[in-house]
Amino acid sequence: MKEGLRKACQSLKPPYDEIALEHYYYEMDVKEMAARHEKNPKTIQTQIYRARGMLRKLYAEKGLGEGKNLGQPEKRKGLLEERGKRT
Repeated sequence: MKEGLRKACQSLKPPYDEIALEHYYYEMDVKEMAARHEKNPKTIQTQIYRARGMLRKLYAEKGLGEGKNLGQPEKRKGLLEERGKRT
């Protein structure tokens, strides 16, 4: 699943590819990303919001669900734990 996320993030156009990869794949927080890119945290938040929309659209087009849990780490974690219980 994580490999699919990486590929999906990399398929976005710049700067959203890098922003999505750092936030969703590497789980960097906004402050870290803002410092790394030398940008205002609000700019990074906006780019994350836009990247999330692009990823949701991409996932929906590929029939991988609607990407509803993107941006909600606690729900992603809960879903992964729930899936682990079923196996």
